[in-house]
Amino acid sequence: MSERIWLNVPFPEKDQAKARGARWDAKERRWYAPQQGMASLHRWALPTDSTEDGASSEEALQRSRRETLRAASRIKSPRPQQHKKRPSVEVVGPEQVHALLDLTFHRESPDHPTLWTTVPPWHWRCHMCESNAHPPRAISTAKVQKGRWGRCEIAFEPHEFWHVVEQHGRPASHRTAVLALVLQALDPPHSIGAIEWGLPQPGRAATWDSARGCFEIVAGTQIDWRM
Repeated sequence: MSERIWLNVPFPEKDQAKARGARWDAKERRWYAPQQGMASLHRWALPTDSTEDGASSEEALQRSRRETLRAASRIKSPRPQQHKKRPSVEVVGPEQVHALLDLTFHRESPDHPTLWTTVPPWHWRCHMCESNAHPPRAISTAKVQKGRWGRCEIAFEPHEFWHVVEQHGRPASHRTAVLALVLQALDPPHSIGAIEWGLPQPGRAATWDSARGCFEIVAGTQIDWRM
């Protein structure tokens, strides 16, 4: 198999990249160009300049990834204990969780759409990693809009929310804490999952308000993103 031509695609631009021919590598969890010289994907191409030690930018990216994984493993590794005490576990403080929430839900400008989350009541498939998502623990991104007669509609998008959290490169314990808080804010009923696909259901959507340091939650009718 020929060497992958990796791309640097931010999460908000994933749909544009996919529409222009980019493909997702589920194993490496990265986007790539299926062939060389695709002008439509030039904006996401990795730089070709060499690093100071002579290694290519691809090698530098791989080295950075390995260093991040090693740093995360050091955080999780138990400290030497005597008398057979339980290994120490990293305690994730509220400041660390709020910092990652601020990053994840950050809006580049007032015109940038708000990132909403929801728990769809149906079984669905993530278009980012092509994996099956099962309620009631699968959180998706969503759009909140006004429907008929001004009623609130929550249109879920087929993208698992953890992809957005993952791109910031924070330790796994921080990401897990953020997902748990979002799921707690959405508070999905445990009975969902056996509902006929596409049948509108009452639900909730949540976004993080960085200024107030809390979630903003709305109630509305959950609908399929294609409706």
